[in-house]
Amino acid sequence: TGGIAAAGDNTINLNSNLSGRIDIGNGNDTMNFIAGNLSGNLSLGAGNNVYNFSGGTASGTVTISGTDTWNHAPGVKLGTTIIGTGSIAAADPNKGALLVGPSDLNLPDVSGFTGHLIIGGTIVPSALPFDGDELVTINTDNLNVTTSILSSGDITLLGSNITLQVNVKVSAGGVGGNGGTDQVALIAIGASNGGTGPGNITGVSFPGTIEGATALLIAANDIINPQNLVIDLNGGDVQIVVGSGNSPTFGILNATPIDATAATSAFLKALSNTTGLNLNSLTFVQAQTLILGNLIGLEQVAFIDVGLFEEDLTLFGTVGRGVALSLAQCEEVEGCAPNVMEAELDEMIAQLEGRITELERRISEAGEGERAQLQTLLNGYKDQLTAFNSYKTELQEYSAAEEEIADDGFGS
Repeated sequence: TGGIAAAGDNTINLNSNLSGRIDIGNGNDTMNFIAGNLSGNLSLGAGNNVYNFSGGTASGTVTISGTDTWNHAPGVKLGTTIIGTGSIAAADPNKGALLVGPSDLNLPDVSGFTGHLIIGGTIVPSALPFDGDELVTINTDNLNVTTSILSSGDITLLGSNITLQVNVKVSAGGVGGNGGTDQVALIAIGASNGGTGPGNITGVSFPGTIEGATALLIAANDIINPQNLVIDLNGGDVQIVVGSGNSPTFGILNATPIDATAATSAFLKALSNTTGLNLNSLTFVQAQTLILGNLIGLEQVAFIDVGLFEEDLTLFGTVGRGVALSLAQCEEVEGCAPNVMEAELDEMIAQLEGRITELERRISEAGEGERAQLQTLLNGYKDQLTAFNSYKTELQEYSAAEEEIADDGFGS
């Protein structure tokens, strides 16, 4: 039950339950969890430290001060809470698939961790911003994020392909990143490092959210289903690099797209040197938000087939969920400005009304076999019209309340 304190380079083997604290000074230390549970707190200090799990567990608070590596066992957390200012890297040493969730890489609470959380490989040195001096090792093939990652520091995800599932949030210090200091980076390199191609970042379903002060998205191929992703940086910079050359249209983009910086270009060169990523195939592209995307114009509605109506209705649903999320976020944040204007909602409402009119015309002329499918679409568009009218009312009420606060002298 006693604690352990030491200095220098140490190897500690946990073979039975230990309730005391382990507190190691500066040095390159290895902690092997072989059997039993460490319920006391753990700190290996500054240095290149390694945590190996082969049967033991940890349930205390782990302080990260060095450049640390976590060789995890499926489902086993590195303590209940991680704090500190160092870096912690977790990957699949066999370059296999990695799932962020309870069954595989089971993250402890990292909401108080202000260092750099790296999932999928290692980056040395790990300090940001990336500037080309880094040695990047990617030890993960397909990285599937199924639970949210909520940190108060930087987050980097590495893999051949990266997938964000529905309702997953990757948050580096929340929206704005602790006042402008924290970055989220997603880097999908495809088959260039012996993994699986093509090198996509994918949003499975709306919303998959990326929060921070800045963001860097690198995909050897493309960003798939970007309309399912929310990039919420409170107007901070986002850089996007893809092999396809396609400019992604996100569900919500509260960020400022910028072109290549010298530091990011140098980092890409370093990434290419260590992973084999083909620099010649990559392009910096500008992102846009779905609310400004290319919906089918009213002049085209009379000529499109039923299949396009179905895709169009799905797009309205995605836009609507993005508007609803933006409005909901501003209910909780003083001084927040919803990422939508009333004129945009008026345009969406007019578009919906035009589709309803066209579908009612087609139903009146359709045969019995086609009528049921058209009626289903019509009902869907009417539901969306009700929703967008509600969004407009909510935005008007929000704007009126903000004006009242300003008139009373409480505005900033």
